[in-house]
Amino acid sequence: MAVVEIETSDQPRLGRPWLVLALATGVGVGVDLLVVRHPVGLGASVLGMVLATGVTLGRTLFGLRATRESFALAAVLGLWSILISIRTAPLLVVLNAVAAVLLLGLTFRLLKSGGLPSWTIAGYVRSGFATLSGWIAQPIGFLTLDLSGRWPRSDRLGRIGRILIGVFLALPLLGVFAALFSSADPVFEGYLNSVLSIDIDLASITGHLIAVSAFTWLGVGAARYALVQHGEDATGAIKLRLGRVEAATMLVLLNGLFLVFVIVQSAYLFGGRETLNQVGLTYAEYARRGFFELVAVGSLIVGLVLVIDWLVQKDALRVRAVDILHGGLISLTLVVLVSALGRMRLYTATFGLTELRLYTTVFMGWVFLVLGWLVFSVLRGRRAAFAFGAFVSALVVLAGLTVANPAGIIVRTNITRQAATLPDLDATYLVDLGSDAVPALIAALDEIQPCQTRSELAEELLRVGKDGLAAAGTDWKSATWSRFRADQAFAAAEPHLRAAASDVCS
Repeated sequence: MAVVEIETSDQPRLGRPWLVLALATGVGVGVDLLVVRHPVGLGASVLGMVLATGVTLGRTLFGLRATRESFALAAVLGLWSILISIRTAPLLVVLNAVAAVLLLGLTFRLLKSGGLPSWTIAGYVRSGFATLSGWIAQPIGFLTLDLSGRWPRSDRLGRIGRILIGVFLALPLLGVFAALFSSADPVFEGYLNSVLSIDIDLASITGHLIAVSAFTWLGVGAARYALVQHGEDATGAIKLRLGRVEAATMLVLLNGLFLVFVIVQSAYLFGGRETLNQVGLTYAEYARRGFFELVAVGSLIVGLVLVIDWLVQKDALRVRAVDILHGGLISLTLVVLVSALGRMRLYTATFGLTELRLYTTVFMGWVFLVLGWLVFSVLRGRRAAFAFGAFVSALVVLAGLTVANPAGIIVRTNITRQAATLPDLDATYLVDLGSDAVPALIAALDEIQPCQTRSELAEELLRVGKDGLAAAGTDWKSATWSRFRADQAFAAAEPHLRAAASDVCS
């Protein structure tokens, strides 16, 4: 079973595919080195001129018979690229860069047919979408037709080749998740660096890898679009299918990475403060790092499982090994999310609760539910049921969050924490949460210590009371239940607030 299957017949093949792949990889590396993460300047001009010579290169290496219009536009592109590095005015830089990209697309669009002067506006728009879709879709045909025909036919060599393809496809994913895990946990980062025996910046390497891969993909697509396909049929009827061996290889590697991280995390989950002290971490340092990265991991796994399942499974036929590996990856991800929840609990206890922390925690809980539902729906061949369940669960979580009143939860959590450990209470932040927070603030006012903090909070409430909250609710068209409750609470507690604000604290 090849890495991809093609659902059309009699498709043309591309000659010298390995040379195309090498040139496209060079383009990807060039874009990463000259443009990505650098201010637009001479590097972009050099890249533009190199790409402009691609038409001549294609004519020499592949026998491309390009139109005169495409050669003219390629020449214009080369000259226009110089303009990019002349001025530093941000607007001029952006406009010149956009013009260069458009000229590049038009050059490829006009390689096999001219007629640019007769195009309408709709023709420009339609051609732009056709060219872009061709660049994105044509690498599928490159993998399916151009390279597969040159792969050894031996079953043993074929299996080894499919495993290597799976490893190749897994590398960017391993880089992304390893970077997220390293950012989330200094101990895991230390273990990874010790295994690799070098001190590396995984986040930087992952960024370069993603950039090179993306632009190599587009480079392959542009070359095949120019050399094989043309016009509105640039995308063909190609449908990507991932082989079970390739998918299993990817999932085995990902499961291995997640298992190592979970083993490292288990020491924290069950070892407590003593384990953290042994590795030189305080609870505050442990809590501060990693929560948002681990939530990102959970979110990415949902999309990854859906994509791999769609690429591998066919109709009612399920690949059991892939389903089992999916289940293992989801189970490990659930443990990762439990670790993230533990970090947020420590984070809140140390630094207090904010809207961002609360909403992210709720989102993590929803991802937890979605992963569980994914097992009972997608992995049992019920993809439509998953979409409906995920949608309904999102509505339920949002409704529950609205009824629960996040601002009130934040107020009660921070005041309870302040009463227990007497840290500084950010009264201004709590009041700025708006009408939703006022009843909870007033109800808990007497619990706040020391006296100076309680007095400051009372002053903040008085400051925004009549001039802010009450005034906002005078127009019935903008009335809300929270504003009504805030007005009522403020009116009843105003004398008490004035007394608390005027307290003389020693």
